[in-house]
Amino acid sequence: MPKDESMDVRIAVLESKADDLLGKVAGLQQAMATKADIANLQRQLDGLQRQLEILRSEFERFRVEIEARIDQRFESAFKQFATRAEVRKELLTFALGIVTVQTAVNAAMISAVVQFLR
Repeated sequence: MPKDESMDVRIAVLESKADDLLGKVAGLQQAMATKADIANLQRQLDGLQRQLEILRSEFERFRVEIEARIDQRFESAFKQFATRAEVRKELLTFALGIVTVQTAVNAAMISAVVQFLR
């Protein structure tokens, strides 16, 4: 079968299309991830997950420590305030002191009046 020019043109066009198609396939292969790429990404994700867990545990430990410090500061601050019973006791002691002084003053006045009237 003799080759004619149109057959050569057709073959050249087909070869050109095949080359274009192979180029596109090569481009797709470069854009696609390999199993090794996916395994590498999975290892990196696992490492990040471990680091995240470490950060979470450190954050939780830090949060608990801060809460304990805040509670301790509040407790020490509230201990400075007197309770209602302590305030009542101090007021009664103060009132008793006033009554004692008043009684002493009254006794002195009575004594002075008695001395004056003699």
